Amino acid sequence: MQSVRDYDAALGMFREPAKPVDLGYLCFIRWLVEEGRLEHLPAGPPSGEWADRLALRRLLAEAV
Repeated sequence: MQSVRDYDAALGMFREPAKPVDLGYLCFIRWLVEEGRLEHLPAGPPSGEWADRLALRRLLAEAV
């Protein structure tokens, strides 16, 4: 059970402190996606500050 200090009354929910990004884990998940080894297809193309622009272009080119 989370402590009361982790509860944010303004949001009405518990919060976890920010954690550093694990690039090794993200690379592994990306490899799983590229190899088709996930349980399901990705929900969409990569996005956000960690997305590789070349990979995004490749995915969009394959979709056409």
